[in-house]
Amino acid sequence: MNIDFNLQSINSLNKSQLPHEFKSSGKILLTSEYFIMDGAPGIAFPLKLGQMMRVSYRPSFEPHIIVKSYNQNKEIWFSAKYEIWQFKIIESTDMVRADLIQTLFKSCRKYNPHFLYESCNVILENYLDFPYDWGLGSSSTLINNLARFARVNPFQLLEETLGGSGFDLACTTANRPLLYIKSENGPIWDFLNLEKWSFTKNLFFVYLGRKQSTLEGINYYRERVMPEDKLDARFFLTEITDALKRCTELSEFIDLLTKHEKFIAEKLQMARIADLKFPDFPGLIKSCGAWNGDFVLVATDKLDYQEILNYFKLKNLNVVIPFNELVKFNQLQ
Repeated sequence: MNIDFNLQSINSLNKSQLPHEFKSSGKILLTSEYFIMDGAPGIAFPLKLGQMMRVSYRPSFEPHIIVKSYNQNKEIWFSAKYEIWQFKIIESTDMVRADLIQTLFKSCRKYNPHFLYESCNVILENYLDFPYDWGLGSSSTLINNLARFARVNPFQLLEETLGGSGFDLACTTANRPLLYIKSENGPIWDFLNLEKWSFTKNLFFVYLGRKQSTLEGINYYRERVMPEDKLDARFFLTEITDALKRCTELSEFIDLLTKHEKFIAEKLQMARIADLKFPDFPGLIKSCGAWNGDFVLVATDKLDYQEILNYFKLKNLNVVIPFNELVKFNQLQ
């Protein structure tokens, strides 16, 4: 490739291209867990926390892509440098994540041949609102932000990299809960009006202290769950999800999700997190997404917030977030 440029043209480009910013919301999945990948409908929550990508340009006679990722404390937790023409990794603090981003770059150029053909340095700075190991969507928000910057379809990027159902990508641009279905013809989702849920003050999310590998969970699901079980699950989880959309009482909410949790446990041949670690809790404790890791949903009217904090503190779990502080709930779309 013959590239002809000079420093003056680079400076001119810099002045005309101000930093671009893209923001995407994180996610939490309430129903259907792994079965959402095979057509079961899932209720998903977009979050008030997410990730912002800032794109800027710097003059250079040897152009590179520089990626820097910051946590909620503005501390760098990942950085990498790429050659701009073929996306060769020059240096990185984490080769696994660097490989993922390289694959994303290549996919972006596949669908947009003009992507990142720049005669200058391109700096991608990513700012998370939460710790990257919380499992709230550090990868999905990155994929969506990068897709918007590259002007390509984020679901195509997901399919060529991490796989999965895509519900997390639907959450990135949503302002209210949604019902998500992965169909043979592509993803389908609709926004939910859950104003009848007057009990959200009794709902909390608790971080279990470790990130559960989504890929390991998916592989386990693929190995253990037979096709006939997936069809059975789709019918059962559809009924549970429909009932949850209509419920008005906390007791009914807890009953439905307890049935949901027992059903998933049977199909996955795994113990419920409530039975493993919280058998004495007076209320519901339900896995959200990957089982036995990341966050759980807590629902109770037997304890107030301080009592809930004290209960989990005794279990060495100190991250307890009220539902209404984390979830985008019934906001205008």
